[in-house]
Amino acid sequence: MGVDRQTYMGIYDRGFYSPDTGAGRFRKYLKLCNLDRKRAALERRKDIAIGVITRVCAMLGLPADVREIAVKTFRFVVGASRERDIRRFYWYAFGSVLYVVRRYGFPVSIDEIRGAFEDLGIRIPRWRVLWVIDEFGRLGRRIGSRRPSDYLNRILHEVFRSPRAVGRLGDRAVLYRQRVLLVALDLLKMALERGRGFEPRTVCACAIYGADKIVACRLGVKPVVTWPLVSRASGVHESTLRACYNELFKKRVKEETLKNVKDSFCNKI
Repeated sequence: MGVDRQTYMGIYDRGFYSPDTGAGRFRKYLKLCNLDRKRAALERRKDIAIGVITRVCAMLGLPADVREIAVKTFRFVVGASRERDIRRFYWYAFGSVLYVVRRYGFPVSIDEIRGAFEDLGIRIPRWRVLWVIDEFGRLGRRIGSRRPSDYLNRILHEVFRSPRAVGRLGDRAVLYRQRVLLVALDLLKMALERGRGFEPRTVCACAIYGADKIVACRLGVKPVVTWPLVSRASGVHESTLRACYNELFKKRVKEETLKNVKDSFCNKI
């Protein structure tokens, strides 16, 4: 097996079997100095990329311990790939942030991560994201797919911070949102078990719409969530949402609301 010429041992081993002359020792010394300069430049590039990871994680609101995991992931991937290009360091930095986001289930999208990098003057093309995911899988740090529950939390947050929801609910917004979340999780679990061919964010948006109907019926109030509102929050067209809702949730929501109506009527008698 050959000796790596870019390591200290590689430089020493080439003169190990023959005695060094003065000129030979001087040439070896110059090579070692040059290697030190290269390694110093490489470490500076790593430090720059690690600084970017720290700032992006802070911009996305990730905890400090998660930032440390992202930095460790970056160091591992760079070491495994033996990469020296600063541009690829930025791509690996992006992949490290995406890795911890997907691993620990933070409701952060790829576009949000790309936007945080662009705010720092670093552009990550969309086609490069697929390369990063494949590269991390090859290097032993597989980036998982986004869970549907992540979309659920994100869409729910957008819906209940809208002026309509704030105006209708007022001080009851937090409690009402928690109830909608619990019912939506049950509906989402039921829908995933059926396994229809809709995108996760579409299914989550429809689950929130159906959960709002059930919770409103239980509390005896008018529903808060409308199709235009959930469409804007999820970025999915209303016609697609209606088709998904009719296929996955309409029957279940109707059964739940009728059950609540019957129970409330029997309690009044």
